Amino acid sequence: GRLHRRHEGLEAGEELRARRGRCHSDACPPGRGCLEAAHGDARRPRRRGCFARVRTCTPRMPSALIVSDFHVEPLYSAIAGPSCRCRSSCSDPESLPRPYGQRGCDAPPALADAVLAAAPLLVPDASLILVLGDLVAHDLPVEALGNEIFANVSSQIGAAYPAPRPYCVMTIGNNDVQPDYASNISDPLYYAAQTAAVDAACGLLPSQLATLRGGGYYASEPAQHGVAGLRVVSLNTDIYSAKASRCAGGRSWPPA
Repeated sequence: GRLHRRHEGLEAGEELRARRGRCHSDACPPGRGCLEAAHGDARRPRRRGCFARVRTCTPRMPSALIVSDFHVEPLYSAIAGPSCRCRSSCSDPESLPRPYGQRGCDAPPALADAVLAAAPLLVPDASLILVLGDLVAHDLPVEALGNEIFANVSSQIGAAYPAPRPYCVMTIGNNDVQPDYASNISDPLYYAAQTAAVDAACGLLPSQLATLRGGGYYASEPAQHGVAGLRVVSLNTDIYSAKASRCAGGRSWPPA
């Protein structure tokens, strides 16, 4: 009887240790996952407790959403072809409609809408959003149309992750200004329309608003993303592009 009771006690103790040793992600602090490891000598009987489990919380790898070169075409026609960049000027009522785009043309708004609607489903826990520029189609005929597209797409990016908003950095691309590659760093408000859209999507500090409006660039502060010592710089490369149409008060670039 005594031996039987001792055997039952060992089994009960083993079961208790197993329950205590189970690893649950919800027992870890926020941002950490759960990892289990078994310790002990496999040659010794399990009922003696030599396989006690150890719970270790390990950091999860951060995830990021990277958006680049959407080139949303507001004049896209689903029945036009690449000969006119799929704009209405070459629409063919007898052609097969392509509402989500085709080779040789910039992206229709329907494609951008579908991608940004899927983003939070594919990357639900994004801690970083990087927008690398060129949200707007090539060679738009009207400046206001390009600014509208830039604002709309920026707003969609911000709305994809409403709260808590991940750390976000956006760059103004060479096609996000009109005409393409345009630059005038002597005008302190030259990028005012794009800056307002970036601020609404990502949230900028006053110092960042000033440099982005006038120069098309800004740098992040470590406190904005919670990583000590990390600074992200968004550059304006149009000012040294061979295709730049205006630079520094109307002077050509690069200089002759």
